[in-house]
Amino acid sequence: MDVVVPSTTTARVIIPHHESPYSNLKVDGETIADFTSEPLFFSAPGVQPIRLRDDGSIELSIQPGKYSFFASI
Repeated sequence: MDVVVPSTTTARVIIPHHESPYSNLKVDGETIADFTSEPLFFSAPGVQPIRLRDDGSIELSIQPGKYSFFASI
């Protein structure tokens, strides 16, 4: 998923729940979350915080900029 956030705003991005659990989440090719065992979260410029929602989706708060997200199952 590619996202563009204008310079005067911030955004909340939700990666929808998938029937198979996610194994990791990347932004711009860098791993920012690893779900293969206990969830591990890593920082990425402009992306804070990462939150697992009760419905299995992933919520991110992002700053202005261009981002490319990739979630692996």
